[in-house]
Amino acid sequence: MELARPAVGEGVAEALRRSLKEALGVTPAVRIEALGTLERTAFKAKRLVRHVEA
Repeated sequence: MELARPAVGEGVAEALRRSLKEALGVTPAVRIEALGTLERTAFKAKRLVRHVEA
């Protein structure tokens, strides 16, 4: 099942590309992928815990 038509995805990609160029001053390559095509991150976030002796 395709959720977005290619023309719609291209419009979103162009809007995102334009917004990033205005905000950051760079023009990135943007590609819209179908839902479920990118694999999930396999690791958990690591948090820094600092123990300070008083």
